Amino acid sequence: MAPTINRARKIVSEINGLDDSREILFQKLGLCILSKEEQKIFLENLTTISDEDMKLIKKLRLAVPFYNNANKYDLKLDSKIIELAVKQIVSLNIANTEINIIDDYINNKKLKVSKVKGGVTNTYYPKDTYRVHMDFDYLAYNFDDAYNLINFLVENRGFKFSFNGSVPFSFKVVYFKDEEVLNGHIHLEKILQNKYQVIVDINMGGFPLGRTQLIPFTPKDGLSIEEVSCITISHVFKHETVYMKDINDLYYMLQNKNFNWKYFRDLISYYELTDYYNYIYHFLSKIADFPTKNSSNSFHSSLNRKLSMWPYSFKSHFYLKLLLLCTNNKKIFGYKKGIEETVQQLCNNMNLLDSHKYRKICNYMNTRVYLYPILLFNNLLRNIKPNNLIEHIDINIYKYKNLLILPIGIFMLQDGNESITHHKLNQEIFELIEILGVDLTNCDFDFYIESRKDLWLY
Repeated sequence: MAPTINRARKIVSEINGLDDSREILFQKLGLCILSKEEQKIFLENLTTISDEDMKLIKKLRLAVPFYNNANKYDLKLDSKIIELAVKQIVSLNIANTEINIIDDYINNKKLKVSKVKGGVTNTYYPKDTYRVHMDFDYLAYNFDDAYNLINFLVENRGFKFSFNGSVPFSFKVVYFKDEEVLNGHIHLEKILQNKYQVIVDINMGGFPLGRTQLIPFTPKDGLSIEEVSCITISHVFKHETVYMKDINDLYYMLQNKNFNWKYFRDLISYYELTDYYNYIYHFLSKIADFPTKNSSNSFHSSLNRKLSMWPYSFKSHFYLKLLLLCTNNKKIFGYKKGIEETVQQLCNNMNLLDSHKYRKICNYMNTRVYLYPILLFNNLLRNIKPNNLIEHIDINIYKYKNLLILPIGIFMLQDGNESITHHKLNQEIFELIEILGVDLTNCDFDFYIESRKDLWLY
């Protein structure tokens, strides 16, 4: 444990030594509400920018928030920012032609799948105010409907797994209400007109909150604005920095006239988001007049100066995430083990908490295992009969040695602990194909696309 603690101290020391003053300035100007003084600072800093500033603006995804504020307050904006914002808006509009087809399929098949994040929060923005996003995010409430959608995307709409980009497919087991819950995530891409990138991300079984938590929604009629707000809160704490577009999303949703505050607060409590929500509320209440005031400020009063510049500063965000992570881990694992788990996660070490229900595919809790496609079925394969060779893991999840059989295809399971030779892998693949009696003429082997980073606008 001593080397890990020393490494954790080094990480904290390195964070302390970083300068995020320029980031803080830009983040403040990306908020959808600017004071007269902030409008003046906007003109002083964004009328003409350097190439380095442009890189930071692109990294923080601030081009369109700046574009919105320039239009809203009639402020001059550097032409480079305007050009990028317009490209992002046009790209989104082109991509929506494909997304509309996907949404029609989901509705016609009555799949229990909902849009989340930017694909739905944009509907709460004022007229002529833009909310763009790089990915189109969906939440599948169960794995079967996710498989149905994935099969449609790959076999009917030409989406593919990407390499040299995001890891395309993974599973992870986390605790929710003291129960092990399996979470899946898949990333698929398609290029339109050799110019516009359409990226679909599907979360299965729930929406992740950090490394150790999950929000397992199971609504009957799609997600409500209150449920979408819960997902947005969780996404605020996903990355190393806060994206102001998420803060702006919450500003607009929480002020919506149809927002049900009682239901929202019940959801916040049930999904154990209270501490996350309290700090966001603490920030937003300074700029918005919410109809319901927060009931407790005890969490905020304990925060020190390291968090004073949240959500603008990545340093403050780092310390707040660390505090929330430690608080949650102590609740789940107890005081001593919770602190140890926090240190392990800070250092990105392999988790040593054993999984039980899903141990055959995920040895450890809170640690992703990766699935690499071997072949995909043109038509979903269901009702596989387990035998002494094929193990049944969960509903429509089966395992044969190092391979997983899902309704959409056969995947190599890689958990980072064990390696397998090409010879052994090929042998297992041929054995499994024979056992299943798979007709290879009804399989898809053309499922990869190289990530087109030249098309990235974010």
